[in-house]
Amino acid sequence: MLDAWLHGDMRRIGDEFVDKVAPEPALKQALLYDRNRAWADRIATLKGRPFIAVGAAHLAGRDNVIDLLKAQGFKVKRVE
Repeated sequence: MLDAWLHGDMRRIGDEFVDKVAPEPALKQALLYDRNRAWADRIATLKGRPFIAVGAAHLAGRDNVIDLLKAQGFKVKRVE
């Protein structure tokens, strides 16, 4: 996963890591997808240009925080 992260390969992180973190659909729904939606909604209410840090699993795969924020019109930038 380190190699995938260093190269910004979010697809690989989603394919290889997200399923290992939460292999059961109900667990994945609760730990990732529901939390991601809640965070994206909360982040949208913040003023200014907030810096947000989350674990890699929340940035890859279906319903990830990056895509949810982009759908709301935010510009999302990866910081290394």
